[in-house]
Amino acid sequence: MRVRRFGFLFILAFASKLNAQFDNPFGLSQSGGGAKSATMVNLLLSHKMVKAGTTVMAGLELTMDDGWHTYWINPGEAGIATSVDWLLPKGVSAGPIRWPVPEKFTALDSVGYGYHGKTILLVPLTIDSDAVLGQAEISGKVSWLECKVSCIPRDQSVSGTMIIAGSDTLSNDAPRLEEAKKQLPKVDSELSVKSVWDGQVKNDERSLLIEFNAGQAGVDCDFFSIMPSEAFGISPESTVTVINEDRVRIRKTVTKYEGAWPIELSGLAVRGLKDHTKTEAFQVRVPILIPNSGNAGTATIKPPYITPDRSLWQMLLYAFIGGLILNVMPCVLPVISLKILGFVNQSKESQARMRLLGMLYGAGVVVSFLAMAGVVIGVKSAGALASWGMQMSNPQFVVLLTVLILLVSLNLFGLFEVTLGSVSVAAGSLASREGYVGAFFNGVLATVLATPCTAPFLAPALGFAFTQSSSVILLVFVTVAFGLAFPYILLSWNPNWLRFLPKSGPWMERLKVAMGFPMLATVIWLFTVSIEYYGSRVLWFGIFLILIAMAAWVFGEFFQRGTRRRGLALGISGALALG
Repeated sequence: MRVRRFGFLFILAFASKLNAQFDNPFGLSQSGGGAKSATMVNLLLSHKMVKAGTTVMAGLELTMDDGWHTYWINPGEAGIATSVDWLLPKGVSAGPIRWPVPEKFTALDSVGYGYHGKTILLVPLTIDSDAVLGQAEISGKVSWLECKVSCIPRDQSVSGTMIIAGSDTLSNDAPRLEEAKKQLPKVDSELSVKSVWDGQVKNDERSLLIEFNAGQAGVDCDFFSIMPSEAFGISPESTVTVINEDRVRIRKTVTKYEGAWPIELSGLAVRGLKDHTKTEAFQVRVPILIPNSGNAGTATIKPPYITPDRSLWQMLLYAFIGGLILNVMPCVLPVISLKILGFVNQSKESQARMRLLGMLYGAGVVVSFLAMAGVVIGVKSAGALASWGMQMSNPQFVVLLTVLILLVSLNLFGLFEVTLGSVSVAAGSLASREGYVGAFFNGVLATVLATPCTAPFLAPALGFAFTQSSSVILLVFVTVAFGLAFPYILLSWNPNWLRFLPKSGPWMERLKVAMGFPMLATVIWLFTVSIEYYGSRVLWFGIFLILIAMAAWVFGEFFQRGTRRRGLALGISGALALG
């Protein structure tokens, strides 16, 4: 009992130290400033000298590292549009950003619109006629979200100067800004565009058909909506059909969150998506027609086939299947394998106890998913964008998860055992029976390890949930939880099926050790993710992980299994962990 008490105190001390250290690990700022940003911003000004009463052009040049992207005004299913908070002298005002034509891509299991490589966001600057003559400093704070394996919010201050005088003089940046204007959407008054509602409303979703001239692009066309609204959203997914030689029909899904359905459509009619160097886009704004309302031409719009609607029941089925598949994903498989070994150990126990342990495991999964759903609802209520695995963009979470999985892997290797009475913590010791609290926290651990992973069927279900009301978000998350926990609840209520599992024996200990290796691989993967946050400072994180591993070995070898100078061993272990 005294040994367990000291071990528990050690864990508490380590946890408190970890919490204090990771309030701001390695001095990282909230905007991710501890590591080199993957995107650099440069302010371009079209004029060195400008007359009062005129308008000049500024440009925010974003240069992104290979594989990284930033977002358009409509980021798509997930993301945040780039913005700028200007600090301008009196008499100078900035207009809205003029966005170049974006790319459409799939990243992090979400369809989005944005930019790779280099792009220039144009911003008109108006100089009032009564502006004070002399040097004017143009500055601002640019904020953006950059994404690759994970997403990191960034910001950077930019500044430049120009002189307000009686004449105009172009700057060296003027040619680049003129070239950037060629990347803006075009306006073609001759372009024939039509939009019309199609079919009936189902679960606050409605199909929208958009027609326009495709030229030589054929099916390589799309429509990018520019309709920022909290009342409704237009999915970035499209179904494109050629209806005659030079005209396409695009089907979109509109989801209404509140209020009335939109009566007008604005966005870009895009041709030639496959080769972005040849992409051309036209800015359009057209009314949304109602079928059979008497509007000219609306009766001719009949889709050649009907795309199945994404009903709530279909998404719940996807959620359940996705939860089932999560059980065999690399993130979760080691813990699940140990859970199966736990069933083997429990096969000789009473059916009532087995059923209770299975239900507690399921409760741990469900409670964890409810907590995540609460976070998603809170993020949405605050006006931000929520996504599956969004906590992976938080460096503190990545550090804590890396340490947790490292300790689990070392525990599986047998370097130390963490037991509190009969309770198995996390992966726990297979030598002792799984306790009630241990069963619950096995479910919690499985959920935590599942968050970096996704699975077939899971992405569309969660993407659907993130655009719905709070009650639907809760329902979808609970359904995923049921899918993840279902096999083990089923086994616990049907213990006769356990006869197909091998009998307990030395192979269980060997399998336990073997499961430590995929957990260690997960640690390596998380460490590579942390490089994006900490840059060259990640070396200190690596050293910290080594010290944690040494502390765990000293704790297990000389304190738990030792017979002499155990107090000294505990002190050394604590010193290594607390650093």
